[in-house]
Amino acid sequence: MSNNATNPSTNTNAINNNPPSNNTNQGFNNKDRKPLPTKTKSTFVKCSALKPGTKGHNLLLKVLSSEVVVEAERSDNTKVKFAEAVVGDETGSIVLTAKNDQVDIAQPGSTIEIRNAKIDMFKKGYMRLVVDKWGKITQATSPATFEVNRSNNLSTVEYELVPVGVNEE
Repeated sequence: MSNNATNPSTNTNAINNNPPSNNTNQGFNNKDRKPLPTKTKSTFVKCSALKPGTKGHNLLLKVLSSEVVVEAERSDNTKVKFAEAVVGDETGSIVLTAKNDQVDIAQPGSTIEIRNAKIDMFKKGYMRLVVDKWGKITQATSPATFEVNRSNNLSTVEYELVPVGVNEE
C-alpha cells in the first residue's frame, strides 16, 4: 500500500474523522468554526487630530510644497531620495517626510491618500508625518475640494518631553 490516500492509517482526515477539504470553509476560521472578521472601511482623520507618538493614521491631504533634502547613491548603487513636503487639510498642515517612490507621488498641487502613517518626533520636539513600510501613499481618485489651513502648521509647534512620576527633591 504505497498510496497514502487509500490507507486509513496514514490518512489524517480518516484518523480525525474529518471529511476531505473541498474549500467549503471559506469565510470561516477552521479551528473554531467562527466567521472570519470582515474588513472595515478605513476611517480618515484630520490634521488637527494628529498628536506626538501616535500611529495608524489615514488622511486625505493636499500637497502644498515639496523639497528634496537628500539624494544619494549607496555603495550597492541603489539611489536614496528623501523629501520634506508640506501637506494639509482644512484643519491644519504638517511636514511629511517622503522617501524614494513616495517623493514622486507627493508633488505640489496633488491630492494624496495616506494610510497607516505615524508621527515621528524630529529634532527632539517637532512632529513629522512618516509613512513607513507598513503604510501607503497613493494619488487620490479625485482632487481635494478644501482649502488648506496654512496658519495651523503642526510641525512648527515644539513639544517637550515631561517626565511623569519623578519626585523632585
